[in-house]
Amino acid sequence: MSQDETTPHSPGPFQRLTASFIALLQAHLGLLSIEVEEERERLVRLLTLSVIGAGAVLLSLLTLTLAVILLVDDAHRLIAVIVLLSTFLIIAVVCLSLAWRGIRHGSPPFEATLEELRRDRERLLP
Repeated sequence: MSQDETTPHSPGPFQRLTASFIALLQAHLGLLSIEVEEERERLVRLLTLSVIGAGAVLLSLLTLTLAVILLVDDAHRLIAVIVLLSTFLIIAVVCLSLAWRGIRHGSPPFEATLEELRRDRERLLP
């Protein structure tokens, strides 16, 4: 046996840098996987509540529309239908514009991961 086989070699700078990079990558991937899971759970919950809420609103509007049309005199039913249609279209436009604004101005997904990557870049670059 030679002397080289019995004594362990200390890692060189490249090996330490590689190990540090792998550890950093592992930490970021762990954070990313947690955020992906949180986003998935949030989206499933949001979608479920949205579908149930939209169904309830549609049934309510259908009932209201039928009640108004049946209660209005025969001579004014067309006017009642036009007013109801206009009201529902205005409500739809307002709701869709608010939803679009929420999508455009909401917090970006994976914000914590992106912040960690930004801090790491600042630490590594002079």
